[in-house]
Amino acid sequence: MPTPVSISLKPPMGGTPDYRFSERHARILDAFADTLIPAGEGFPAPSEVEISGFIARYVTPAGMEPKWYPRLAAEQIGARLDSLADALLDPDPRRGYEAVRAFESSEADAFAVLRELVYFGYYSHAAVVRAINLQLAAGQDYRQTPQPAGYLEGLEAWDQESLAKVRGTYLRTEEVVPLAFQPTFAQKGLSA
Repeated sequence: MPTPVSISLKPPMGGTPDYRFSERHARILDAFADTLIPAGEGFPAPSEVEISGFIARYVTPAGMEPKWYPRLAAEQIGARLDSLADALLDPDPRRGYEAVRAFESSEADAFAVLRELVYFGYYSHAAVVRAINLQLAAGQDYRQTPQPAGYLEGLEAWDQESLAKVRGTYLRTEEVVPLAFQPTFAQKGLSA
């Protein structure tokens, strides 16, 4: 009879795909992200591109120890969001701005993790990539991923003459040695 395999309760890197913020926490997190990156000039607000859903993927659920980046435990982020709630959900945006500034000053490491996740989620969203393409002259050729357009648009075509000059080499695995043991140019008689 086979030995039963124990199932690890550790979440995969970055939390779990099934974690969801409560509706209240999602609103607070969206307000936090909107304070960091205001909408305008053709760019959507982070709350419009489901930033709280993106960040939720990186949260370790309650009762599990966060062992991988960004080490966001549901209880910890929930407590931080609760502490920012009154100011971020206030109709006066200045209160939210001041609360975010105070959070940055008092808990720099926690603030940095949330800021990085907001930036990562926002600037990787397809709607924001489209805005970069349309609104920024330097961003017209920016692609979210190399596919399906690929990098071919930015590469020069190889002609047959250039390809004929390419000479490949092959080194057998047993011939590979660490760089520290490679002979120097002087030892090979190649010194300048």
